[in-house]
Amino acid sequence: MNSAKMHYSGKRARSVWAVALVAGLMLLPACATANGTGGAGAGQNPAGGAAGPASVGLLNDYSLPKVDKPAKRYKIFVVQAHQTDAFAQSSAAAIKQQGEDLGVDVTVLDAGGYTEVQKQISQIQAATAQKPDAIVVWSTDPTAIVPALKEAERGGAKIYGWIQPPTMDSLVATVNSDYTSDAKAYSKALFDYIGGSGEVMAAFGACASQYYTDLHKGMEAALAEYPNIKLVTDECSPDFDPSKTETLVSNTLTSHPELKGVVTSLVQQAVGAVTAAQTAGKSGQVTAVGEALADCGQIQLLKQGQLPIIAGLPAVYFGQLMMSTVVQSLEGQPVEKQQIVPSNVYTKENIDKAPLNLELADNFRNGC
Repeated sequence: MNSAKMHYSGKRARSVWAVALVAGLMLLPACATANGTGGAGAGQNPAGGAAGPASVGLLNDYSLPKVDKPAKRYKIFVVQAHQTDAFAQSSAAAIKQQGEDLGVDVTVLDAGGYTEVQKQISQIQAATAQKPDAIVVWSTDPTAIVPALKEAERGGAKIYGWIQPPTMDSLVATVNSDYTSDAKAYSKALFDYIGGSGEVMAAFGACASQYYTDLHKGMEAALAEYPNIKLVTDECSPDFDPSKTETLVSNTLTSHPELKGVVTSLVQQAVGAVTAAQTAGKSGQVTAVGEALADCGQIQLLKQGQLPIIAGLPAVYFGQLMMSTVVQSLEGQPVEKQQIVPSNVYTKENIDKAPLNLELADNFRNGC
């Protein structure tokens, strides 16, 4: 799997595990404060000169362009790399619903995973045969599918990139995320939270992926701004299994018993890191962070203090913005060539103000 979005694979299946930990983990003290509207507030000290954490919450303003229902009922196909988790399913449901709300015909096709490159190519070819007005692409392989998209383009379809865009210059518009910026933001939130100094480790997942490369680059950019934060271990597991993260953190705590922070890829990995600290008798000492909410269980972990920081990616908004952009473009209105959707940084102080309706579809927020 080589996609920037592969990191969501298997997340939904592990969500029950996260819920169970709410009762099983010892509570961490929540010592940070958050203003809930923007970046770090008073008390931030990247140099670590002052004791205590800073305000680390961040809530972005997500807005949609104004798009009227078109007179023509456009035919739009969405080819999606997978629908195996909460993010993928939420974004798929949202892009389809937004299309229906705008009065266009939307067909969403699921390739079934990042290894299913040939299946996605076949889906593009089948969509092309139906003479669509537009094809929205979340790539399995950003390069391998380009010839099929070029053929669709020659057939009259406009091509749009979504989540992981294909690598073609003629895309009308893209809606995706900047994982390097995301990782820099949530790494800085962690460093601020632990007071700007101390030992931290990296425990990312999917070592062979572009997603890993982007996140690691973001963490390194954050480290460059915090001279009193020391990266003592830089590890990566082949996937996002929280039990593997737990092992990595346990091993590091043996050699670095003063470890204070863990930077991971996903929230589920952050939970594994906190579990390792609890098992080692260091509850409250180690704070971990990861991105992409999956369910209410993870929100409860945040509210109860086990995970003081979570980075969110608004799956529903990804779908809404993409479809609004497509229709706006088809109607001849100007659109931005590239739109980057930033992640939020959630804390127990700002989670009640968080736009969870833009994070996850209703079925994943039941009971939140």
